[in-house]
Amino acid sequence: MGSGGAARALRRRRAQVRAFGRQLLEAVAYLHEVQLVHTDLKPENILLASLEYSKLEPPSAARRGRAAARRVPCGDQIRVIDFGSATFEDQYHSSIVSTRHYRAPEVILGLGWSFPCDLWSVGCILVELATGARAPPPREPPARSPALQATRESRRMPSAAPSRARGARAARAAARGALTRARGAAGDALFQTHENLEHLAMMEAVLGPLPEHLARAANRQAAKYFTARCGPARARRHCGLRP
Repeated sequence: MGSGGAARALRRRRAQVRAFGRQLLEAVAYLHEVQLVHTDLKPENILLASLEYSKLEPPSAARRGRAAARRVPCGDQIRVIDFGSATFEDQYHSSIVSTRHYRAPEVILGLGWSFPCDLWSVGCILVELATGARAPPPREPPARSPALQATRESRRMPSAAPSRARGARAARAAARGALTRARGAAGDALFQTHENLEHLAMMEAVLGPLPEHLARAANRQAAKYFTARCGPARARRHCGLRP
């Protein structure tokens, strides 16, 4: 594919992402208008209205590496499906909602949830569609950074059980690999993780430090992710994720 073809493909992709985003936001706006929270927005619950597609050949360099042609939808009309867990605003709200990779921080921190949790999911979906890339791995911020400290590991494994630690790491790696294969050409999720602490750290890597008021309001279960229980008495200047 020449530079002209690549530029056309990029423009087409951007136009499709804009069309998908507009329709998705319109659908969510309607749901919220009738006081309904979808709670499980993800690519698997967004269908194309047409099954027609065209094949996009990879660049010559990629062809030499035996990269497969990509299927690009011909249409840009979508349908939002799967309202099995949709909840009206005045109904009982379970503590955990949304598929892990599209779960909002307030759900992880036990702060309760409402319409914004749908918008968080929409944002994750649109980033994935626009970039095809996942979040950078969480890193420990510089010493001058006041708040959140995070590492690739979501928890420290006990040194007394190295074999168990290796088994747990292998299980997590296998689960992630299976999920990646299942997503296929769609690529990885933006927040490709199965652990709360790692998930929060990835959010920080993308968006910057979590607001301190969220850390202070975290429930008892989520408090273990922070270096100290943050309360209104301002016993600590900052609340940080456990390393």
